[in-house]
Amino acid sequence: MKEIAGLLQGLYESEKSFWCENFVAQKMLKKISITPGILFGYKALPSPSINDIPTPKCLEDWSAIYPQLTLEQSLAYLPNQWDRDHDEAHIVALYTKEDVEVIVYKDFAFQEPTISALEKANLVRSAIKESLMITIDGMLMSELGKRKYCLCALDADTFELIVPHELFTEEYFEVRPVIKAWQRRFETFRVESRVKFSSSDRMLINSPSALSNQLKKSEGIDDCVEMMQLMNLK
Repeated sequence: MKEIAGLLQGLYESEKSFWCENFVAQKMLKKISITPGILFGYKALPSPSINDIPTPKCLEDWSAIYPQLTLEQSLAYLPNQWDRDHDEAHIVALYTKEDVEVIVYKDFAFQEPTISALEKANLVRSAIKESLMITIDGMLMSELGKRKYCLCALDADTFELIVPHELFTEEYFEVRPVIKAWQRRFETFRVESRVKFSSSDRMLINSPSALSNQLKKSEGIDDCVEMMQLMNLK
């Protein structure tokens, strides 16, 4: 099984001095194509279907879908679904069905909490214009979606994937259920087999790290560990 996740993990450390010494737009931005059949990320959803995700009525620059590159990170978002009054929550693995173009943008300014969302969006606009000769006047992620681009940007001390609503469809991604969760019980799914947790394991839902390790051990699930190699980021 091809997996994509840790591909971005080494980007922050590798070439760090190179990025800092060449602090110009064309050096901070890379465009990479992810081929079909690659584990793109994990996402907490109210159902195992991406068709149930509503498009926001009022779009902003950063209105988009944010998959996680590790299983543990996605598990941490499970309670959000219950906070939104959903009866159940799901973790799904997203596999590419078509070529997916990803703009990888590395800017240490994104780590500064004093920089606003609008300022960050304008930094990306400027870098894309200088590197790809594309002018984006409208809402950032929506305009990238119209051009068939996803974004991967530095956030705090790691990278996060940002998928425009226009691309978060069954045309581009295959959804494979990983876990179906309730507040007090949950099951794991893997192709034709299914492993149930014992009652003593139910409280693992409160520990994303422990639950992630349990799933990886019992189901052979892993993070997107090939992402860096596929993106040539090391």
